Amino acid sequence: MSKVSVIIPNYNHAKFLKLRIDSVLNQTYQDFEIILLDDYSTDNSREIIESYRYHDKVVHIIYNKINSGSTFKQWAKGLRFAKGKYVWIAESDDYCEENFLEELVKLHKTQVNIGLAYCKSLPIDASNKITDYNDGWLKRVDNNRWDSDFFNLGIHECENYLAIQCTIPNASAVLFSKIALNKIDILKFPYKVCGDWKVYASILIETNIAYTIKTKNYHRGHSDNARSIYSESILNEQLSIMEWMINTFKVVKSQKYNLLLDEKVKELITLVRLSKSINNNLFLFRKMQKIDKLMILRTLKVCIYTLLRMKIGL
Repeated sequence: MSKVSVIIPNYNHAKFLKLRIDSVLNQTYQDFEIILLDDYSTDNSREIIESYRYHDKVVHIIYNKINSGSTFKQWAKGLRFAKGKYVWIAESDDYCEENFLEELVKLHKTQVNIGLAYCKSLPIDASNKITDYNDGWLKRVDNNRWDSDFFNLGIHECENYLAIQCTIPNASAVLFSKIALNKIDILKFPYKVCGDWKVYASILIETNIAYTIKTKNYHRGHSDNARSIYSESILNEQLSIMEWMINTFKVVKSQKYNLLLDEKVKELITLVRLSKSINNNLFLFRKMQKIDKLMILRTLKVCIYTLLRMKIGL
């Protein structure tokens, strides 16, 4: 039985798929199985997948007859076939260094009860060019936290960092404990985009987390990416998860956390200006009020600040 089950869920990523699969097959750590899933792609993904059918590492190839509408449904399907101690969900448009698994399996063994271990992941564009070397996304939460390796209790990680935003930039950078992942019913998560955030936090209720500063993963940002398609629906999902965080953990209301709330109010105001649906706007405002008791004051502050900037031409 292989120690790692690699789930590769694909939808219309034919142009990245060979690089993805080959970067898995070329790992220095070879004790793994591959489960290839295709969510009814309309490009030539199937042709590429079929070229790997008889590779000894590929144990399952599964094609959906209709599109599921959610990558997280594909995660759940792949997990049903996984036999390994660890699970790696290697998204079809990403790729990794050849010693990714070697480093992450080793990281799992450094402490007890690790539910997930992850590495530094750099964003790339459609031509594989790195678009941010400086961890800009993570520095919104803490300027120095991701400058070195760390281990943390899962509850503390959620209360201080994951509650602010999803601080694990990409699922492909994560190696999960299958026992921990199996305790979560992913199919019950009503998310199309932000489900990974809820998965991480749910796992960390009962387990711990480890991180390595070593860059071993590269994640894609392009117009075909799910996060590029949504706006109002993304904010809705984010607010839902933030509300769940507050109800589940003793969230630390730090300066960074309050800055995030300011940002969410700005997003909400922008959506109000662009949207024609009053009901949707009211729904999001009410959801925001459940998260932030100072929502009305915060909205006034943001509006005044925005007007002042417009007045002075900034």
